[in-house]
Amino acid sequence: MSKFSEMPYSRCFVPQKDGFAAYIREFPGCLSQGRTLAGAYKNLEKVADSWVEAALSQGQTIPLPLEHSWPKGQEGEFVVHVMEEALAIAQKLDYPIAIYSAFAIKEPRFFLAHNPEQFQLLVEEALNVSMIREVMLR
Repeated sequence: MSKFSEMPYSRCFVPQKDGFAAYIREFPGCLSQGRTLAGAYKNLEKVADSWVEAALSQGQTIPLPLEHSWPKGQEGEFVVHVMEEALAIAQKLDYPIAIYSAFAIKEPRFFLAHNPEQFQLLVEEALNVSMIREVMLR
């Protein structure tokens, strides 16, 4: 069990026909399932540990929990769900801005905006291809 399993990450559970799907919003692609809610939670914790281990072995930075992921006055990663949030964050960032769709249902999942007009168009597209209408800005 890693130190990350004790942090307040957004663990989400979705009822399914045969049990529950589970994912951690801050960890793209960290998905699991279980026949019961308890089983889904247990499986998700195992998958999350593997996700963190794989990310660290590739030299990636582990994102902070959403409640801690809004740096004030500095560059960072920001998760948004609506255009208004994205526009407010864009005012604090320098271009180009990378835009990533969470749980994209089709390609592309990554966009790069070089100016405000392009940013608005690309964020809307990124929100549309995200199954949970969630976008990370970097």
